[in-house]
Amino acid sequence: MDAYYLEFDDDRSGDFAPLAEVSGDKQVVLGLVTSKRPELEDPEVIKARISEAAQHVPLDRLCLSTQCGFASTEEGNKLTEEQQWAKIALVRSIAEEVWGNNPSQCRYDQLMTWSYRACFSPFLKKGGGPPKRGGDFFPPPPGG
Repeated sequence: MDAYYLEFDDDRSGDFAPLAEVSGDKQVVLGLVTSKRPELEDPEVIKARISEAAQHVPLDRLCLSTQCGFASTEEGNKLTEEQQWAKIALVRSIAEEVWGNNPSQCRYDQLMTWSYRACFSPFLKKGGGPPKRGGDFFPPPPGG
């Protein structure tokens, strides 16, 4: 296992102290942006939470994501497609501010494969699809 995908989008999730037990070079994907509600999170709050997590795991081993996919249940979460794209754009915007435009920071291919399945499953059910690599939301992979 190379990474832990952890939900931290609400008070029920607790604090980041357990991250101190993450061993070796494991990546930790912080699910700080909820896929349950349409309201966009405050980017400053998310960046502050990333800083908190970095007290337990080095920043270069942290990543940002939604806390779950947008189709957590068969009927999906009550967000419009536009709201879902806004959440994805928010994650990307914050990640670029925190880590720069360096997707290799979070093992790009592994993270994008997971994100593709988690984030885009509602669109795939409708026959639509996510942006292609290098499209509007995901930068091209390193070296490609």
